[in-house]
Amino acid sequence: MPSEPLKNGFSGAIHQYPWKSFGKYLINTLIAAIMVFAMRDFISNILSLFIVLMIGGLVYLIASYVNKGFDDADRKILNEAIGKKIWMF
Repeated sequence: MPSEPLKNGFSGAIHQYPWKSFGKYLINTLIAAIMVFAMRDFISNILSLFIVLMIGGLVYLIASYVNKGFDDADRKILNEAIGKKIWMF
């Protein structure tokens, strides 16, 4: 299904919605979820749960660093759609 183009209010340029970026974040999330799921047998108390979740968060951050979701144009589109400068990374 083709995505609808968005109009950039400042320059009048037409951009495609960044579906590819959301796909990258989905992949990053799946990688972290698989890691946490694989470590579920190590969870025996609240401390081990916290450690497994911290490892999952670290895996997500590393995956997000390697597989960056948004480029400058995508961040600009999202910030303009929201009306605030939220996406800065």
